[in-house]
Formats: sequence, C-alpha cells, structure tokens
Amino acid sequence: MNNSMTNFSDNKDSNNYHAKNNVPRSYISPTIIVGPDYYMGIGSPGGNKIPTILNEVIIDYLRGNGSLQDSIYKPRFYNDGNTVHFEKGMNKKYLDILQNQGYNIKEEKDNPNFGSVQAGIYHIKNKKTEIANDVGTR
Repeated sequence: MNNSMTNFSDNKDSNNYHAKNNVPRSYISPTIIVGPDYYMGIGSPGGNKIPTILNEVIIDYLRGNGSLQDSIYKPRFYNDGNTVHFEKGMNKKYLDILQNQGYNIKEEKDNPNFGSVQAGIYHIKNKKTEIANDVGTR
C-alpha cells in the first residue's frame, strides 16, 4: 500500500532516523469505521495531514451535515506550526477566532496538503452503498 522505507531520515533528531531495528513511522492507512447501521471505509493521501483531513470529513458526516459527498467537498484546514492553512469558503468567524488566539491564517488554492479523500459507506438497513471522492476537485 505504501513504500514507508522512503520515510527514513538522515536527521538524528527525527523519529524516522535510520537505525538498527527502527521501523519508520507512516501516516498512510485507510480508516474503517463500524457503526450501528453502517460500515465506512475512508482514506486520503497527504502524509502527516491525513489524520486532520479524515477527521474533518468523518466528523462532519457523522454529525448528519449532509451526504458523504457533501462532507468531502467542504473546505478544509490544517495547522502547520503557527499558521493555519485553509481553503476558500471557511467560516470567517472561526478564522477570526484563530487570529485572535495568535495564529497566522493563510488561504490556499490547489494545495495538495488538503488531500484527496475517497470513501465508501455500506448502509446495513437498506443495503445501499454510498461512494464519494474529491479526486481532481481541489
């Protein structure tokens, strides 16, 4: 599924420093969620941004804020140190809160760090499958 051997680093301070018996860390892993009436599989490229990317989509969907496709299409953000990078369409109220807390904010366009989510849900009760993605739309 991925070539995590390329994650090794020459930096001695890195958790991925190449050393005997060391296994490099990798964030690449699909997520499987088993709910009371559904099974969900979801994943995205994006390295260390993957947990943030997937959590945004999963939480939005499980809160009932629309279809799986709606949740995937919503604007995303990620934190990189003291800067919050966000996509056009983010709620200005939340961006103002972040700025007031001392974060720099930066709108991004065509940034691969926002991932490319692909997901599927099998609804047990009606035996229907919902497939969604944002491949090529960000």
